[in-house]
Amino acid sequence: MCIVVDTNTLGPVMIPTDAKHEDFAPVLRWITVGKGKLVYGGSTYRKEVFERMRRFNGVIGELRKKGRCVVLNHAHVDAAEKRARAAEPSPDFDDAHLVAIFDVSGCRVLCSNDQRADRFVQDRRLYERHEPPSIYRRADHAHLLCNKNIVACCQP
Repeated sequence: MCIVVDTNTLGPVMIPTDAKHEDFAPVLRWITVGKGKLVYGGSTYRKEVFERMRRFNGVIGELRKKGRCVVLNHAHVDAAEKRARAAEPSPDFDDAHLVAIFDVSGCRVLCSNDQRADRFVQDRRLYERHEPPSIYRRADHAHLLCNKNIVACCQP
């Protein structure tokens, strides 16, 4: 299964001492010991995670070394982000980069606590090539972490 982890859940996923980790531990297990892979790409995601949240650079770097990440072509994600922004002018739409990652990758699951973004991330008209993702928010969403959600970019 491929999964995109939004910045608002990186801490709960990656830090075992985080108060919300219990709900997100299945995501970490799926990425580290299961068949899951962390999918990311594009300038916006790079800035949000690797420049503003540097404390996760080490753990994501280790995941990359172990082949547990899929890094998308940044130019493709940036172009898809521009298309999504053009299609949705709402000032509340600040997650066009997530839509772009899903459209480029075909990934099917988003790990996020940002309910405000749901209406945009799940808006079918923002996607050119793929369907909107399902959203993982708590441990009872662990059924999303399954083989049917492994897409081509995450195949070995």
